[in-house]
Amino acid sequence: MQVIPVMDLLDGLIVRAYRGERDKYSPIESPLVNSPHPVKVAKALLHVTGGSDLYVADLNAIQDMEDNLEVLQKVRKETMATLWIDAGTGCLDEVLYLMSEIPSCKVVVGSETLESSEELEKIARKCPMDRVVFSLDIKEGKILTREGSPFWGVSLEEGIDLLKEVEWEKVIILTLDGVGTGSGLPLQMYERAIQRAPEISFYGGGGFSSKNELFALKKLNMAGLLVATALHEGRITKKDIEELAS
Repeated sequence: MQVIPVMDLLDGLIVRAYRGERDKYSPIESPLVNSPHPVKVAKALLHVTGGSDLYVADLNAIQDMEDNLEVLQKVRKETMATLWIDAGTGCLDEVLYLMSEIPSCKVVVGSETLESSEELEKIARKCPMDRVVFSLDIKEGKILTREGSPFWGVSLEEGIDLLKEVEWEKVIILTLDGVGTGSGLPLQMYERAIQRAPEISFYGGGGFSSKNELFALKKLNMAGLLVATALHEGRITKKDIEELAS
């Protein structure tokens, strides 16, 4: 099971995310690194996880406030990490653009920003499945999405069925209102998802509380965990991740 570090990027700096309340985010302060500079934070997080995958949410792009493309390119060049990029991507053209600009990246398509059923099908049909990841963005127990999206008003199971229909392979279940809180992961929600579609690789994120949850996720056969605050606060250590892999 992978432990994938997360960076939230706003105005060129890494910020601390909390409950998806983006207007309250401030530059990260962490014992792991003495700067919110993206390259420094990326190197510190990758040192802890020992992996090569790094999830980056470009909060400017997500909120239609320009983007941080040059910063993302620099992080990729300096770390050679495989970046999972959430840049508010909602259509095929945006996915292809990111793929062309960031070598070997995986583009995250979120339910929050997906434009339509047509775009979902186009992305699934025309993009290599190892280069795209879908994020079911959950808030208050419901899928967060825009009106007109195929995920509007549907349950978790119905949303997963939509992704099965287009043969999506990697899916994140991101509980936005748990981000940065340490309130605990929705393990029962993950279990429901895996039972619905055991052929999909599911990744969890939002609310990680303690290392016991790492082993609970492994027992559930989750593919991975996205995490930021717990790494900075030392609730997941390099030793924990090595133990998980053994």
